[in-house]
Amino acid sequence: MGKKNSSSYGVTLDDCNFHECVQLEKFEEDKTVTLRPPDGEFTLMNYRITGDKVAQALPFRVDLTWEESSGHGMIDLVVRLDCDIPTKSHGSNIIVRVPLSKAVSSCASELGAPGQTVDYNKADKIATWKLTKANGGLSYYCRLKLMASGDNVKDVQADVGPVSLNFEVPMYVCSGLNIRFLRVIERGRNYSPFRWVRYITHSDSYVMRT
Repeated sequence: MGKKNSSSYGVTLDDCNFHECVQLEKFEEDKTVTLRPPDGEFTLMNYRITGDKVAQALPFRVDLTWEESSGHGMIDLVVRLDCDIPTKSHGSNIIVRVPLSKAVSSCASELGAPGQTVDYNKADKIATWKLTKANGGLSYYCRLKLMASGDNVKDVQADVGPVSLNFEVPMYVCSGLNIRFLRVIERGRNYSPFRWVRYITHSDSYVMRT
């Protein structure tokens, strides 16, 4: 734990903090936390990673490429979504929002695979690309065919983004941090509790500047 310490499990965190119910007597010894949980849902642990580790842990990347169109005042924007998670994993309910220039008067789209849609909000100048599922290790493409008012094609290219994403990745943790075991102890009661661990990575504020 900390930049000066390397983890034997292949994960190095810059720092972390725990809920007040956690007892940390064994944490420094073997990274085990003991707690008497409060009622309801609560956050057990917050942790932070920075630097190169963040770049390696990003589940999705977005790249924008401009292509000239034959029509007057028209230009194509190719949006590529790279799914940089293991091939056995997948992302679901993915929403890519691309703010466009105020000079855009209309936006059509071409999609390369089924299970995708594009909505264009003309008032807010935002193109929203939705993907039902994205498999790990693959790239997905969306072509936005933009029409600029007058000859403002250069303005269209200069005034786009930042791109934001919403997504879920079941059974996957970006940082690689995992729970090795979960033990439930209820003294004075003779029963075997049902134990299970569910991993899910979801976006909170996921923004990429172009």
